[in-house]
Amino acid sequence: MRAILDQLAEVERQAPAIAGRLEHDQIAVAGHFFGGHTCSLLLGGRLQAEDFSDPRIRAGILLATPGRGGTDLTPEHAARFPFFDVDFSGIAELDARETDVENPEALEASRRLTLAWLRSQFAIEQEEWAQSQAALRESASAFARSP
Repeated sequence: MRAILDQLAEVERQAPAIAGRLEHDQIAVAGHFFGGHTCSLLLGGRLQAEDFSDPRIRAGILLATPGRGGTDLTPEHAARFPFFDVDFSGIAELDARETDVENPEALEASRRLTLAWLRSQFAIEQEEWAQSQAALRESASAFARSP
């Protein structure tokens, strides 16, 4: 990711379809499972005390990230997957609940809320995030209940 960010101008030069369309100061990352793990590191999670964060990344979404590792894993899995032993204390809202729901309505709600939150972080359609939350609270089906 750092190499890509370092070369954004070159990426635009080689891909004319996106030339002039990238906002170099409004970079977000989003990832699911291992991609979420990568995003967590770019956003400030530390792996074995090493910092992989990049200040150019201003926002991010972690979807079903593979957990905290370390003592949360069985000894066998902790030895087999040491890269999951991540310190997430640099990431806000990490304790949000995860789900494996394959319900199309739930996936669409996740998509809309993810995009609304990202837009709010970059001051694009800021009201959309509040409206999306209100819509979810008011008319959500059973998949969107709060604990």
